[in-house]
Amino acid sequence: MAPERFEIPIDLGAAEATLGALLEEMAAAGLEAEAADPERVLAGLLAIADERMAEAIRAISVRRGYDPAVHALVAFGGAGAQHACAVAALLGVSTVLVPPDAPLLSATGLEAARVERFAEDQVLESLEGVDLPSRLTVLSRQAVAAVEAQEPHAGPVTVRRRLARLRLAGQETSLDLEIPRSEGADEARLSGELRTAFAERYQEVYGYRPAARDVELESLRVVASTPGNPWTPPAEATPVQAGTPAGRQRVWVGGWQEVAVYGREDLEPGAFLDGPALVVERHSTTVVHPGWRLSRDGAGTLVLRWRSGS
Repeated sequence: MAPERFEIPIDLGAAEATLGALLEEMAAAGLEAEAADPERVLAGLLAIADERMAEAIRAISVRRGYDPAVHALVAFGGAGAQHACAVAALLGVSTVLVPPDAPLLSATGLEAARVERFAEDQVLESLEGVDLPSRLTVLSRQAVAAVEAQEPHAGPVTVRRRLARLRLAGQETSLDLEIPRSEGADEARLSGELRTAFAERYQEVYGYRPAARDVELESLRVVASTPGNPWTPPAEATPVQAGTPAGRQRVWVGGWQEVAVYGREDLEPGAFLDGPALVVERHSTTVVHPGWRLSRDGAGTLVLRWRSGS
């Protein structure tokens, strides 16, 4: 972090006082040896923070049958880009994205987000015995009407998603599945397609195929929304070595190192640099760990890729 470039005031004295109080508390608890090494304590606190973030991501990925290593990690929030490389390493993720104005991403997303409403129907019947086309038609009309009542002048409202929650008869836990799009007579094949998709998803989550039992449709959900802002792919950027850094700073990246500091606004599309380094901006700092390469794409996103040994 470069406090002088951060638009929100940072009180280093207050941080040092808090650390001092923690060290005194540790010494009083009989941890004199540990308290005598402030850098070790700070490194431990940093490792705990990184691990807690990684564990939160595992809870919504690995435990649901998804492998984080085949996805990119999006860093947002004021401190997200400081921890991104370390958290990605814990998850086996090799690509990190830091969008423009990442600390303000929630507010930006709220401003640009579609208005969505959903209609839901609890079914609790055997999948084969349900008239899916009829139920989905009714739910689609309800979801569209809910959006139009909320945003009558927002433009054409469309059904974006149709979801089914399925489970083996007698089980409590259900799996969410996207209902495939089809027209006319193809709708009649929905039950078979959903049963096949359920078996595949079941194996992904639990590691084995489901037993030959009846599949129960717990509920249906249809999501409708206003038109979103169109997304334009970024222009291709020619790779070019980043220019002269704005300065250097002593940073902890597993140990103290003097690293180059770049202003995010100074990085042109295609500019790249290798860690360790810092990229600073008004509300955040991206810490590029050793072994990572950072580049700026045509949309202004910072893309970090693990490249050690490559």
